[in-house]
Amino acid sequence: MKHNFDNSAIAKLDAIAKETQEILEYNDEKYMYLNNNYGIYLMRYTCEDPSAYFSCIPYSTGTTETPYIYAQINLALYYEKVNPAMALYIMRDIQKLVEKTPVPRTKQFYNINLAMIEYSNGIFPQRLIEEIKNKPLRGNMLYAEQICTTYAFMNENNMRLTDEYRDILCLPGYLFYRYFDVKKLLFDL
Repeated sequence: MKHNFDNSAIAKLDAIAKETQEILEYNDEKYMYLNNNYGIYLMRYTCEDPSAYFSCIPYSTGTTETPYIYAQINLALYYEKVNPAMALYIMRDIQKLVEKTPVPRTKQFYNINLAMIEYSNGIFPQRLIEEIKNKPLRGNMLYAEQICTTYAFMNENNMRLTDEYRDILCLPGYLFYRYFDVKKLLFDL
């Protein structure tokens, strides 16, 4: 995400997109997280529909429910542009899972994105803004302040959500293989 507007980073993604899509066609469980990340690529940099990639990640994937929750939030972020009511429905559908998760970052990630989706649906997310401010993602107060300031500005000026503000307020969730067994690499040597 920090290279989101870097043209050389986008060019690198574009160069491997076809190969990634071919890998995902095998539907191998080892690459389940890649579906989520490829869906984000489609959502951010193309006009293609990423919903199939987000929807194929089952609840049982991973050691926690986080991959499923992230994929559902990303699906909601995609729908926010075309059907904000559907996006809000998806977010409310996973709310109980988020409340039960022991992973604080998952809750923070959910709150950041739910705030944008609520705003898109004409609901000013005051409670969520307070939550974002009081529990900033990864302790990043600057990021939390930027989000809160943006909502305050938009609310004071009675502004609708635009692509420019979406880029500030939206936080797609990338997944990575955190618990990869490094010993597996040794057998390949």
